[in-house]
Amino acid sequence: MAFLSVITRHLISRPNYLIINQASLSMQYDPDYEQIVEVDEIGKGWQYAHELSKRAAAKAQGNYVLTLDDDDMLINPEAIHLWKAATINNPPGVIHRSWIGELGPLPDAAHWQKRPDMGQIGSDNFILRRDILLLYLHQLDEGCYTSDYDLITAVYRDHGDKIIWLDKILCWSLRRSMGRGEAVNP
Repeated sequence: MAFLSVITRHLISRPNYLIINQASLSMQYDPDYEQIVEVDEIGKGWQYAHELSKRAAAKAQGNYVLTLDDDDMLINPEAIHLWKAATINNPPGVIHRSWIGELGPLPDAAHWQKRPDMGQIGSDNFILRRDILLLYLHQLDEGCYTSDYDLITAVYRDHGDKIIWLDKILCWSLRRSMGRGEAVNP
């Protein structure tokens, strides 16, 4: 069993993103991960992306799970090693920082070690223990664009006092929609 299951939702029309994403994983000093790639062949939108997350979570075998979409990558080759060290006592999750395009680090200084705030945290900002993720996965059933945020806040509401805050920038994302819905293709 791997330490980390990496869920990657991949929009097939952007193959170069997936190549960069997978290269960032292969650069890890600690290769104790599995990657589960779920493909959206026509760009069905955020509701389908949540379905892909649920499908991938059911396949995940790692102790912890990270969602690292195809337009995200790990930028610290010690990320898996750092997460392992942070989870030595088996906390429900670890929140770390991501660098988001021109926005810089998120969560930013004003939101660091505070209750999650819309636009300041996303699925690439945390790893969750697989059992915790599966317990809260129903949050993605709510049919709204922000249901990944709803999942994060539900976990934080119930386990926030046990979540580890790791003040390291470990991921990089090309962009962040900041809570705004994307166009849904039929």
